[in-house]
Amino acid sequence: MSQRDLFDHQAAAQEWPEWFRPSKHAPTQARNVARGLHPLGTALGDASSTCGGCLHLVKRGKFLKCARTKMSRCSASDVRAKWRACPQFLAKASRQV
Repeated sequence: MSQRDLFDHQAAAQEWPEWFRPSKHAPTQARNVARGLHPLGTALGDASSTCGGCLHLVKRGKFLKCARTKMSRCSASDVRAKWRACPQFLAKASRQV
């Protein structure tokens, strides 16, 4: 059984929170969520906040990254806007028109 087959089997057997979908390209994120952590390895923050509403969310090329973590050039440091926020969450300021 290859590593990819093993990951697919483990991901299918695991019940994931509604805000997270595992990726074969970033198995460490899935392991962190299975341990009750944020996909990037920190603690989980307020359940009503998401990474998409955080000031630290930045776009590098076509990928979303967190400015509070080490950014790599691979999917391991990618962030999804729908993920539950971490304790370092800072709300983006609302735009005044």
